Amino acid sequence: MQILKFHKMLTHLLTLLLLTALLCLQQCINAYRHKAANYELLDNDSRFISYQDLMSTSKRFNDPNTTYYSQMLFDVARNQVIVGARDSIYRMSFDLEPLERAVWAAPPEQIGICQVKGQSERLCRNYVRVLQSYGENQLYACGTNAFQPQCSWRQMENLTIVAYDNGVGKCPFNPQSSITSLMSTTDKMFVATATDFSGGDPAILRTEVQPKKIFGYRHIVRTQQYNNNWLNNPHFVGSFEAGNFVYFLFREPAVEYSSWGKIIYSRIARVCKNDAGGDQILKNTWTSFVKARLNCSLPGEYPFYFDEIQGMTYSSDEDVLYAPFATPANSIHGSAVCSYNLTSINAAFDGPFRYQDSADSDWRIVDMPHRSQFQCETPAPDMRYKRLLESSKFQLMADAVQPMTEQPLYYS
Repeated sequence: MQILKFHKMLTHLLTLLLLTALLCLQQCINAYRHKAANYELLDNDSRFISYQDLMSTSKRFNDPNTTYYSQMLFDVARNQVIVGARDSIYRMSFDLEPLERAVWAAPPEQIGICQVKGQSERLCRNYVRVLQSYGENQLYACGTNAFQPQCSWRQMENLTIVAYDNGVGKCPFNPQSSITSLMSTTDKMFVATATDFSGGDPAILRTEVQPKKIFGYRHIVRTQQYNNNWLNNPHFVGSFEAGNFVYFLFREPAVEYSSWGKIIYSRIARVCKNDAGGDQILKNTWTSFVKARLNCSLPGEYPFYFDEIQGMTYSSDEDVLYAPFATPANSIHGSAVCSYNLTSINAAFDGPFRYQDSADSDWRIVDMPHRSQFQCETPAPDMRYKRLLESSKFQLMADAVQPMTEQPLYYS
């Protein structure tokens, strides 16, 4: 038990380091945008470290045959990290010493079909976008495969392919599409990404993955297609599991603000792990899906908002979510880190909904005293139709999730 807790703590520490690196990268980008003005700041600001200083003290890995690294999976039990790249999967120690490289390129005929469909040579490759551990020693990896997603089963200590699996719905077609995925404690895979060739059908979905059941029917539950009230051109940044729920973090144009213009809001969505979907209403669609705005701002009479979430890490020991945010590219440049406890997140999901009767009407606040479908409970048979009807109408919460502290943990 103590070893397991140590592994969890080490994984959390590594994730926090990645989160810090992401925020530093955002700050460097902002500094580059302001060039001359910010160069003087960087010389005297202890919060920043130069690229040269970083390289002189850090261990690094480089393969001249690879130009793109996308996913990392920390395998603490074996003191190794699995790295997904373009046309390759790497296995290396925590000191970044290479242990194994598995070449996984798209077939030439698939590359040709991809280019005939109008995609560039650069995108028509196999970009590994999903790495998930399964059981004690199995690895589930998915790649874009020249716009024909494909998954594979492997071993954690041997990256040779054991079996292939269909990757549609588990990996995006386009390597530029955002994605987050997790393998739940129920051995179901939860994914949020674009699910079609054009990228016009984003979804949060649950699917089955079993190494001994590669073919055959799999029950998929997902968000409603082509409905902006559910998902509006989202950019997914992360997901985590807690209790009976799975949570997803993303940013999207705010539908509730569309009458006044276009603005990006950060969101957190929640679904029940045991949600079987509806029957006649919401068939194969979430009946427990809800989403709320994440507030990360500087307080004041007119708060200054960091509206665009960039990433996340969740500490299961603390039940706390940490996330870096940024301002829009055409705004005053700024970054911040805010934290949210699980209690305040779920409190927002227990509150009233924001609802629009029609595209031309104003958004109004609606309270709902009975919400068993959103709490992973099975409605009474005589109330099931009513609860499904409510799930099809109400997704957006009226109240935003507030951070743990009045000001961000860090901002610049």
